[in-house]
Amino acid sequence: MPDQWTAFISLSLIFLLPVRLNADKSPFRDIGFPNCERSTYKVREDGKTIISSHVISREIHGDRPVYVIRTDLMEMFLSCDDMRPIRINKRKDSGEGLEFSIIYKPKRVHFIYPGPKRNKVMKIPDDSYDLNTMLEVMRCYPFERDKIKFTLVTPDHVLKAYAKIKGLEKVNSPIGRVECYLIEGGIAGIMGRIIRTKFLFWIEREFPHRLIKFRDNEREITLVGYERP
Repeated sequence: MPDQWTAFISLSLIFLLPVRLNADKSPFRDIGFPNCERSTYKVREDGKTIISSHVISREIHGDRPVYVIRTDLMEMFLSCDDMRPIRINKRKDSGEGLEFSIIYKPKRVHFIYPGPKRNKVMKIPDDSYDLNTMLEVMRCYPFERDKIKFTLVTPDHVLKAYAKIKGLEKVNSPIGRVECYLIEGGIAGIMGRIIRTKFLFWIEREFPHRLIKFRDNEREITLVGYERP
């Protein structure tokens, strides 16, 4: 009987070990963004259309490699290893002055606003990603996995979230016809029954996995131009 229990426990560990190893993996991976690539997007929201550019560069800050994403009004710093956020700076719509900063520390996120008594600190788990960075981060989806789970951070909430591959689609876009993964993102768990918004990302199947199109209940974003050195 002891030998049978030993065999049973050993067999159980064999099956449980991959699950544990998978749980320790970062939900997103570094795909190696082309340095200084520039993506130009057409954004439709509230009946208005604007053009926005995103430039990604690989830099060294302190002793760690980071991706810096610069848009018309934002500057976002992400860890190269797992695409987790480090710092986000948002300028005012006028372009003059800082509207807010978001600083990520171990187990904490700090929202810093100009003016007295407006700052906020929230506890976060290790698998946290900022809502502002998702257009770039979703390009780093591990396409060999059907579904991933992570934590989504917004100024008001820390939410369990998911992303999953819905299938492959060929998308006609301003940059041509592109085969894409269609990825659905949303809120998981009990909060998912309250916040039912689905986020749809069309991500180019081949490297550099450009974001070809994004859509949710409020906006549609389309890639209209792309340059890389």
